[in-house]
Amino acid sequence: MALAQSIVFTLPVAVASWKQEPWARDLVTDHFPAIIGLPAAALASFLIIAAFEARFDKIKMKVGQLVEFSGASGPIVLWVLCFCAMASGIKLVW
Repeated sequence: MALAQSIVFTLPVAVASWKQEPWARDLVTDHFPAIIGLPAAALASFLIIAAFEARFDKIKMKVGQLVEFSGASGPIVLWVLCFCAMASGIKLVW
């Protein structure tokens, strides 16, 4: 279902962009950080976390005496922190 929805919603925009229609060009130009920047930040965050896990095996984090993240929660929390840092950097630049 989600694949069908993504095809239905993105296909017209992709075709209009391919045909270089002005409204599609304006859409990408005006909303570049949201259309290109945030997905790129999500991918970069995933690659950083994947590299850390490949290099250092398991990711464990401890925040003071309060919270400890280990197992599956370690990479998830680190991905969220990395993505939020990149997204705030994108927001500050644009």
